[in-house]
Amino acid sequence: MHKLRDAGVIEVTRGRHGGYRVSDSPVAAVAHGLGQYMSLAIGADKLNYAHIMEVRWELEILAARTAAQRRTASDLAGWALFESEFDDDRAGWDIVRALRYDLAFHRRLAESSHNPLVLAFNSSVTIAFQDCGLDHGTLSPVDVVAHLELVRDAVLAGNANAAASAMQQHLRRNQNTWLPAG
Repeated sequence: MHKLRDAGVIEVTRGRHGGYRVSDSPVAAVAHGLGQYMSLAIGADKLNYAHIMEVRWELEILAARTAAQRRTASDLAGWALFESEFDDDRAGWDIVRALRYDLAFHRRLAESSHNPLVLAFNSSVTIAFQDCGLDHGTLSPVDVVAHLELVRDAVLAGNANAAASAMQQHLRRNQNTWLPAG
């Protein structure tokens, strides 16, 4: 309860009518709280990338489809600004740069969905990723960012089916690395 309070997810009042209640905090605090809760409830030693990717698969397809349906003029400008931050030669990216782009891309996508839960869960998954640790030696920078330009282009065009399909391609590219067999 103290960690949830510190994260701004709940408020505590003392006295005869005191107690715990969910705060009216912004999405960022809720997302941080969810991420911390996931780590506490599940235990980082029990949570692995395969678990995260099973949930991420559905979440990211939903985010891509919804972002394409709901993106606004402000989102379009936000995408342009986002891409300008990563306009260096992608062929020369190392795995750290590729992972940074991938996480930021998925965050931008979640923001464009205009669904606070998609955004909160995206942030929670990012926190869970950080808590699990990753052997970067098993990942290719090219694979990490594969097909993301197709997702972006479909979102910008407002094509929900193409965005979902491109996201499936992106996730499938690393399926053998991330997900358990079967």
